[in-house]
Amino acid sequence: MRVAAEHAVGSEAWQRVSGPVELEVMFYLERPSSVSVTKRPQPIVPPDVDKLIRGVGDALTGVVYDDDSQVIRVLAWKVYADTREPGCFIRVNELSQFDNGVFQSLDFLDLPV
Repeated sequence: MRVAAEHAVGSEAWQRVSGPVELEVMFYLERPSSVSVTKRPQPIVPPDVDKLIRGVGDALTGVVYDDDSQVIRVLAWKVYADTREPGCFIRVNELSQFDNGVFQSLDFLDLPV
C-alpha cells in the first residue's frame, strides 16, 4: 500500500499534508470458495474494517500526510471482490483547517502484485 501511495503522490504532484485529512477507503476482499453469494452476500467476518483502516493510516504516514493522527474523518467499507481483483481503493482529502472544505484530493488503487 505504501508503494502505491508513493507512486500516486509522485504522479499527482501531491503535497504532503500537515493539517487535517479525510480518508475514504473501499476494501475489496477475496470471497472464500466455500462461501456463495447467497450464503453470505457481505463480508461480515474478520478482518474488521477498523483494523483494516488502522493499516491504511499507518501506511500513508510520512508519504501522504505527516502522521495518521491527522485523520479526522473516515468513510470505509468492505465488500467481496466478486467482479474485480482484491485490493483497495483509497481517496485522501486534505481538509481546510477552518471549515473542513477540501483543498486537494488523491485517489489510488492498491492491488496485489
